[in-house]
Amino acid sequence: MSLGTDLYVKLHRSLIVAVAALAIAVPLYAGNNPLAHHDHVELDATLVAPYQSERANDARTFTLQFTYPTDAARQVAQWRVQLRSPEGELVEEWRGRTPLKAGKADVSIDWAGRVGAKAQLADGIYHVHMTAFSMPQARQREILSEVISLDEIARVIDADVIDQTWDIRVGNMPTVAMPAFSALPTGRSVASATEKGAAGILKSAPATASLPYTVYYGNMHSQTNHSDGGGNVATCTSSQGAQTGQYGPADAFPYAKSAGLDFLLTSEHNHYFDGSSGTNASASPTTV
Repeated sequence: MSLGTDLYVKLHRSLIVAVAALAIAVPLYAGNNPLAHHDHVELDATLVAPYQSERANDARTFTLQFTYPTDAARQVAQWRVQLRSPEGELVEEWRGRTPLKAGKADVSIDWAGRVGAKAQLADGIYHVHMTAFSMPQARQREILSEVISLDEIARVIDADVIDQTWDIRVGNMPTVAMPAFSALPTGRSVASATEKGAAGILKSAPATASLPYTVYYGNMHSQTNHSDGGGNVATCTSSQGAQTGQYGPADAFPYAKSAGLDFLLTSEHNHYFDGSSGTNASASPTTV
């Protein structure tokens, strides 16, 4: 056997062994890897910040909720919560590192409200901002001795950072000055507002108790024979086949008006335009 042939045989055998080993390793890895069956393996973080407090001094509890698809990676949630004034000035800040157990963890942050040095905080809409991301515990121990700030850690590990901001009310809000309201016209005098429409339906009328509104009667979701509507009222029982109904928009609006409606909106089912529902294979978007 020549040197070239001998080398080819050895390489060929090596390739067979390597492919066989890979064929064994891949299913074992996929079966034992808890991450293999997750499309998105990432932290989910939610900030809960009550808008209004029923406790003294406007105190309240902020809650952080962390979830991770698997606990095998022993993730630690790195987080920071900042409370800022209506002008954006930092009022208070909390930081923490929370290990996730079974892929979950909740953190409660109690804010004492307007007490002590913060007793003179002005009334207004304040902002609660959460920054959070996760990292494996082993990676945390590796870099914490060198990296200090949360932003630095996120940059070093190239983390997917979650930012959430919620507004909360502190103190009493001033009453908003509102202009004078008057109801929209009904097309009839108040004295005739009890008259019935052609189908015995009361048309538009002023709201009760002298409220500055007008009540209108109508339909926000109807179809014509552009799609699966437009059936004859005397014979139809449900939707029609695509573009097979008897009546179109030119019939729908006069009918609605004569029946006592103040407004009508035709909102066609567009999937009937091309017959994709299977009710009319010849349905044509061009026709519509």
